[in-house]
This record gives sequence, C-alpha cells and structure tokens, in this order.
Amino acid sequence: MIHRFRVDTWIWAFFFVAFATAQEPSCPHGLSANDIAARSELDLTGNTALITGGRSGLGYAIAEALVQQNCTVVIASRSVPENQQAVAKLQALGGDVSYAIFDLEDFSSVEAFAAELTANHSRLDYYFGNAGQGGSGAQPLTVDGYERIFQVNYAAQFLLIERLLPLLRASGEPARILLTGSSSNSLACGSLGMAAGNFQPDVCFDSNSTSGNAMSVLPFDQTGLDAVNSTFDCPPLAGTYPLTKFLMIQLAKEVSRREAEAGNPVYAFSWAPGNIQTDLNPWAACCVGPVEWFGPTCRYQLPYVGPTDDLGNPNPPDPPVPNHWSSPAHGTMSALHAALHAPVTEAGNFYAAYWECEANKGFFPQGMTEQGRMELYEKSLEWVGITQAEEQQLAAPDMMDIEDGAEEVEVGGGEATVAKQEENEDVDNKALESSSDGATGVPIGVSHYSLVLLLAVKLFY
Repeated sequence: MIHRFRVDTWIWAFFFVAFATAQEPSCPHGLSANDIAARSELDLTGNTALITGGRSGLGYAIAEALVQQNCTVVIASRSVPENQQAVAKLQALGGDVSYAIFDLEDFSSVEAFAAELTANHSRLDYYFGNAGQGGSGAQPLTVDGYERIFQVNYAAQFLLIERLLPLLRASGEPARILLTGSSSNSLACGSLGMAAGNFQPDVCFDSNSTSGNAMSVLPFDQTGLDAVNSTFDCPPLAGTYPLTKFLMIQLAKEVSRREAEAGNPVYAFSWAPGNIQTDLNPWAACCVGPVEWFGPTCRYQLPYVGPTDDLGNPNPPDPPVPNHWSSPAHGTMSALHAALHAPVTEAGNFYAAYWECEANKGFFPQGMTEQGRMELYEKSLEWVGITQAEEQQLAAPDMMDIEDGAEEVEVGGGEATVAKQEENEDVDNKALESSSDGATGVPIGVSHYSLVLLLAVKLFY
C-alpha cells in the first residue's frame, strides 16, 4: 500500500512539474512590440538599426520598441514631412533617431541611399526591410520597367540588401536582417493562376509541377504581368502582393544560407504582422478565421485572435478590425522577437504574430526548394543589374579589420579567428540568458525549476 502511494505521488509530481514548466508562447496575444523588446533585457547602446517605412505604422512601432532599448535608429521613406514628424516623436522619447529619403520605385535612388548610409555609418546591426506597397490587380511599371508592387516589395528590397551586406558584416557582432512578409504568402501560386485547386496544397514553385512553373513567369515586367491572375477569387489580394511577400520570406532563407556558408555573422529572418490597420492597409478587411481554406484556390491559415467573451466567441461579434488587433504595436511583436530573441540557429525562419511566433507556422513553401531559392537569388541579381563579378567582389572582400579583440576576419569563406568566434558565442549566450521568462521559446532556468520541484516531492515523501 505504501509502495502504491509512492508511485501515485510520482505520477502526480510529473504532471505538476509538466504544468508548472509549460512554456509561455514567444509572442503571447495581447502584448506589444515594446513588451517583447523589454523582455529581451538587452541594452542596445552603440547598436544601429535601419527601418525602411519607419515613418508610420509597423515601421514606427518597431522604431519605438528599439528606442526603448537605447538603439540608434535611422528611418527611411520618401516623405520628408512624415519622416520629420516621426523623428520628432521618437526623439521626444529620448531616442537617437534620424531619417533618410529614398524611393524604392527607382533603383538609382536605392543605390544612392545605400552609398550615403555606408558613408555615414561604420556599422549596421539591424536592417528592417519593412517599406511596402499594396494594391489589388496589376500596378503601373516603374522607371526601371517592373510592376510597382513587385519592385517596391521585392526587387528593390533585394538590391538594398545586397548593398547593405558589407555594412552588416562590419558590425563586429551578429547582425540581423528582418524582412516583412505576410500571412498572404499562401496565395502566391493562386495569384499566378497556378493553384492546384480542389483544396489541394499548391506546388507551383516545383519545376515538375503540373499546375505551372512560377519561376518561368518572373520577373513582373511588361511581359511577366500577363501571368498575373486578375480574376483570382481571393479578394482583396488579387494581384502581385502575395507573391512578393512569399519571395521576401524565401529571400530571408537564402541570405541566411549564403552568409552562413561564407562564415559571416549575418542572420536573416522574416515575419508577418497580421491584419493590422496601417496606411498600407487602412480597412484591415480580410481573412476572418478560424479556417484554412476560403475556397478551392484561396488558402489562408489564420486563427481568430481578436477579443472574445467568456465562451471564446468574438466580442463584439462583428469586430471593426476582423481577426486581429488594431494597433501596429501588436502586429510587430513578431519582428521584435526575430530581432532580439530568436536564436541564430533559427536564422531563415518565418514568425507570425497570429501564431505567437511559432517558427514557420503560417508559411507555405508551395514547392520551393533550396535549389529553387538559389536559382531565384541568381535571377534577382540579374533583375537589379548586379553582375556575377560584382556579386563575387561584394561577397568576398579581401580582409576586414575589426575592433573587438581579433586582428582580422576573412569574411569571404575563410575561417574567423578564435577570438571572433568566442565573441559571437558570448553575444548569443547573453541573448539566451536574458530570456528566462520563456518569451523566446528557449526555457532557460526551467530545467532547474523542474529539478527543485522533483527533489522537493522526493524528500517530502
């Protein structure tokens, strides 16, 4: 009888410990970007972040959260008055903030902006590629000959990253690239009229797909626009927007792979805010869940995460902002998680605020493979006018001096010095140690707590 009592006690102790040590989600619904940043406990003094589209909406929310952690912030967009207003507000919070002007609809503007930033800064620790363009249906061509949404949301972003990589590599610490994706990435094949249909998973980026080869219709210049399915039955996203966001997610994965292969401490992530009211999305009118399919070719994976009553039903029943919060500060939780919490071993991952930053939840590969991403990268170099010789020179500079204990690092594929490796490990460990509240999904300290509980139970009985 005594033996049975002890076994039962151990069973109850096991369930008690499992309950007590259950991880809190990385981005719990109801928190904000400021909360996620504060949980990192990181002092970003001396770090510099560039946020495109930082004058309002999601970009401004990111800037505010970083300023809270003492980060130097540069916001960039094409509106001088709005940039000035945003900088004034952020400086009133005590931030070291400035702005720059550039236009993603013009590659020459992007080139000039990158050159100016490189001339004025010796390092870049965080790059948030957040500026974007919305709209339904095909948009006008830019001066560079590409459809506006395709250029603003992908091609010009790709060009800017290429030009900023040397500055990111010069950080002296692990640098991060954060690219704004979208939950609408699941509609990439559908927007091209290449959905598998009949509620089947899409695979149009697989070269062997019978529903079409998406890579063959890129880029969206005058010829490529003929491939856009303007009758796609998934409003209001009947255009190139979902595809461009899908490509941004793929870009984060490929940049991470390439930088790791070259031995560079630069890590890229992608993230999605959800259905947030912003200048780009003033109506926030789509995608009420919880469902995955909205039709035979219209696929979303969005849970309902808005306010609820005691029974879990939407409250009010017809919320003004369907399926999400109205504040950009809520949607950008996933951006701050990727920037300040996600381990570098998760580089390339996608995080969505809808799914509380569970890695790659809400991302749909649609047939894209690692080989496909490599092919996309090579094609993208051609689209923005970067030659193979220039790319090799950018990817493999001779040597770089650093000021953090190691004399030099060969970043073009050679091995870093031992001192540099130890420094990177220290930075990563600090980021992990600061996450003892479970906000990062790395439960530092949980195992110790579990042992204490088990020992207490054992001693008591």
